[in-house]
Amino acid sequence: RLTVLPANMREQIQRIAQQEALHQEQMGPLVAKRQHVANILGKPFTNSVVMPDSAQARVLLINGVSMSESEWFSKHLTGEDDPGSPVRQDVRDREAAAAAWDGMQLDHVSFSWAEDEALVRSCQAAIVSGQYHAIVVADLSLRDVMEEPECLFERLIGSHLQ
Repeated sequence: RLTVLPANMREQIQRIAQQEALHQEQMGPLVAKRQHVANILGKPFTNSVVMPDSAQARVLLINGVSMSESEWFSKHLTGEDDPGSPVRQDVRDREAAAAAWDGMQLDHVSFSWAEDEALVRSCQAAIVSGQYHAIVVADLSLRDVMEEPECLFERLIGSHLQ
């Protein structure tokens, strides 16, 4: 069917296919590492969690599910200044974000892109600790842990959040 397309479109499709094949080849070791973590920690959590009884709101912010290793998204979300970030936030926007979180205790934990068993385990433990009034997941853009057929994020964290 590709033969009916113009040559430049066929070349573009071939380049995309080659890039995807290279991506799959490079991702092989990470996929194996993530599968190992999923096999160990991917069992549903069935216990109940008691909500904290404190006046100050405590929020858990989960990082490590974005395409970037930087935490620019969560810093923008919470209004933290990040001078080293290539993505700059407007001062007024940063102040408004910081004001929205004022009076809350924010704790950060990393899902570690489903690559580190200890970090995923600490993420699970924090979720079910009963210490948090709310849980925020910063930037769910990493397609490798979010896509079907097996959404690793949901398999490892989903039952803990319910």
